[in-house]
Amino acid sequence: MKGTKIYHVWEVIKYRCLNENNSQWKNYGGRGITICDEWKNDFKTFYDYVSELPHYGEEGYSIDRIDNDGNYEPGNCKWSTRLEQNTNKRNNIKVEYNGECRTLKEWSRDLGINYETLRNRYKANKPVEELFSKKRLKRRKYEQ
Repeated sequence: MKGTKIYHVWEVIKYRCLNENNSQWKNYGGRGITICDEWKNDFKTFYDYVSELPHYGEEGYSIDRIDNDGNYEPGNCKWSTRLEQNTNKRNNIKVEYNGECRTLKEWSRDLGINYETLRNRYKANKPVEELFSKKRLKRRKYEQ
């Protein structure tokens, strides 16, 4: 299957996780993320697993790790859209509210509150009720 998209995916995963010369190595292998031995040493085993996952081969989907700090291995991989992958990044600010943990960007989109407003409130350590308030918060005199 050399030359196919899925073979290229397998090669890229190995390269990022195992080759210190790869420009993305610091975000993968450099953080301790690797590819399990059975996949690393056998493309067919990798293919047999990931080709059975939902959305395999669908346009707009690429391989993603469920636990962003986990390895490429059975049980930790799925096919995700770019939006789903962006939600799974380490640098996202996640906030729990009403029993739901979501990124600040997701809360912004779903609550209709400007992202920069939420980020500024978050950085100012506002309580969750103020963070997600649709009312314009009063500024202190020294902030004006």
